[in-house]
Amino acid sequence: MPSTTVLNEPKNYEEECISLTEWTVDAVHDIPLIWRFMSDLGGCTSNGKVIWRLEDKQIASILVDGRFRDSTPDNKKSIVMGSPGIGKSTLLCVMAFYFVFQYKKNVLVYRQLYKFEQRNCLFYVGYEDGKVVQFAVQRCKSPIVINIYRERIYQQGISNAWLLLDGFFRYQDIPVGVRTFEMLATSQLVDLKSGERTDVYCCLLPCWSKKDLWSMGSRIYKFATEDMEECFYYSGGSVREFTLAILEDIRNAIDGATSGVDDVSIHSSVLTGKSQVDQLRHTFVTDANDTNPFIARL
Repeated sequence: MPSTTVLNEPKNYEEECISLTEWTVDAVHDIPLIWRFMSDLGGCTSNGKVIWRLEDKQIASILVDGRFRDSTPDNKKSIVMGSPGIGKSTLLCVMAFYFVFQYKKNVLVYRQLYKFEQRNCLFYVGYEDGKVVQFAVQRCKSPIVINIYRERIYQQGISNAWLLLDGFFRYQDIPVGVRTFEMLATSQLVDLKSGERTDVYCCLLPCWSKKDLWSMGSRIYKFATEDMEECFYYSGGSVREFTLAILEDIRNAIDGATSGVDDVSIHSSVLTGKSQVDQLRHTFVTDANDTNPFIARL
């Protein structure tokens, strides 16, 4: 079991995330400590700032309500689906800290990472002797995660030892030993058996509208309007690509993503490994005030 160390500035971490479900919509929220903590663990936003869409607020509220409301005695785990690069990982990482400080949970987060020079990693934030503690494991493989998770459950109980998963392309690729997760962020449609559907909330985090991208580009990244037009043209609305600093980087990122798809035939029904056709790329919610589209069966 990795050794824990006391988390520095826990009160400031708490202030960054404790009011998550009450965050003002269409406002920029600063999370510098969470951003710095995540910088060597796959990242969480590019600069420590989050622009909070109504769509993000709705998903966060659905997840929290579904997990903690008194009328749900058989609490369900959550699966957040959406296109690559739209903020699923950022939402998951911020909510991990929210669960720690708002609900006093002990949270493990296991991330599968695919960028150059990145490796799968695990981090933990929880409590020991009334203090907030943490540890991180770089280059962490599934058997190690399973052992650590099992030990945390033994020490703290399954209701207090929470596991969040990020970066798994397919539900069936999740090791059996960690399928009792609390939350999963994935860019694929999840193929669940009928019996499994009764135990989970499947939520859609929609794509970003042009209006929201323009708001983020001008307020956080200080992009000029003409630059955003070109970024939007090449990125197709992907937040991750839209916010790259150099247009050539955007082109290369999109080229790399499309070249990784082996078969885009509409007749192909098999997804293998990383060769995925993103079936949710153009999935939007036209009326974000209506929560039904976020949880409708996809």
